[in-house]
Amino acid sequence: MTATAAEVETREAEPGTAPEVVHPRTVVRVGMHTPWGPAQTARHLAPGIGLVTTAGHGGCVISSSRLELMPEHLRLDEGPGRTGLFFEEDVEWCRVFVAFESDLLAVGDEHTARCIREGHHTDALRDSYPEAYEAHFGVTLLPGQSRAKDERAFYAEHAEDLIVVSAFGDWQAGVPEGMVGVVARVGGRVGGAAGVERYFLVPEVEYDARGRFGFVVDTARHEEIGKFF
Repeated sequence: MTATAAEVETREAEPGTAPEVVHPRTVVRVGMHTPWGPAQTARHLAPGIGLVTTAGHGGCVISSSRLELMPEHLRLDEGPGRTGLFFEEDVEWCRVFVAFESDLLAVGDEHTARCIREGHHTDALRDSYPEAYEAHFGVTLLPGQSRAKDERAFYAEHAEDLIVVSAFGDWQAGVPEGMVGVVARVGGRVGGAAGVERYFLVPEVEYDARGRFGFVVDTARHEEIGKFF
């Protein structure tokens, strides 16, 4: 159960000041509909902010009044089936925790407070949503500070290179002992699933030392072979 615009209340304020928003006390309940299925558990975090779990997933739920207060750079894109009120538990939750950090700390929920005090919410935002992090904190992230930003930089740098999309050990027919048979595609998976695949042999010790985002084939050093499976 989420709040609609009609449910957002305000209190009278001093002349010349904006009225105070009064959020619905809770926006979650067991059995409510969520993008991940019916809620099996529902936990109140702060007025207008809750947490649900379902049989397969879960996440944060906010009220329409909370959404109105959320900075644009922390909001989710809305579209078919997406209202902007549900933030899945893997990563999107961090947007809610960053936007309403002080309110969540004030509630006194120990798990939530500990998460914020230890900086898990800002770490998640920086790692997965670097543009939102930069906009919110007014900084520019450097190489090595955000996994998502570094990954995009890697694929941009190697957009015209052959990047491994799958690999096979020497247990695979056609792969000699101590070597790795790799399937490579220009641009890797980012280059598109329909890209032309090429096959190479790479020393196992070299492949094991690959970077965090993938292995770039050097056609001058790595032996190209026919399809080995």
